Amino acid sequence: MVSKCKYIKLQNRSYQINIKKDKRAKRIILKVSNIDGNISITLPKYESEKEGLKFLLKNQEWVLKQLNSFPKKVPFKNLSEIPYMGKMHKIIHLSKSGNLIYIYKNQIVFFGKKENLSKNIKSWLYGKAKNEIIKLANSNVSYLGKKYNKIYIKDLKSSWGICGPSGNISFSWRLILAPKHVMEYIVVHELCHLVEFNHGKEFWQLVTAIFPQRDLSQNWLKINGVKLHMIG
Repeated sequence: MVSKCKYIKLQNRSYQINIKKDKRAKRIILKVSNIDGNISITLPKYESEKEGLKFLLKNQEWVLKQLNSFPKKVPFKNLSEIPYMGKMHKIIHLSKSGNLIYIYKNQIVFFGKKENLSKNIKSWLYGKAKNEIIKLANSNVSYLGKKYNKIYIKDLKSSWGICGPSGNISFSWRLILAPKHVMEYIVVHELCHLVEFNHGKEFWQLVTAIFPQRDLSQNWLKINGVKLHMIG
């Protein structure tokens, strides 16, 4: 499937639309991602881009409703409240001298120049995510009789994790914001792709065998995933 990007105005605001053809599609499919708010149109092989955009305009009220339901962005700044391992923490800037970040009770305490706060907090969260994810990967991969190659922490926009055929696995740094059971579910999900490189019946049976409470974590992400992408 090859994707094309188009721009369209809805209520005097321009939006990027990802359009792709899928020979398996039986009808035009319109989606607003619950991860990042991206708008996508999937077309059957016999439908044109023009018809796809016409379908979007016909359903623009629904699209705008989905977009307007997104929570507001929460920047990394002094006194902002963000989740860390599923619990809300307040960012506290204590001093412009030094270079230190630590957790005290329900606070993320930052020592350093105020202009570096956002960059340093994000870098700190990347590091915390990597440490936690590697621990979870190492404790779960033994059930599969496989080994992963490398783990990367990235700012993924449309997924929580990606497993490549070479055994390299990328995870979203935003998983450190979620409860530990959610992070573990995503880690197990991607590790299972080392065995089943698909989302077929055998894949989900394997995920459930290793992580029986996957429904709980999946539901948490459905409800809260968008909020995580509004942070930072």
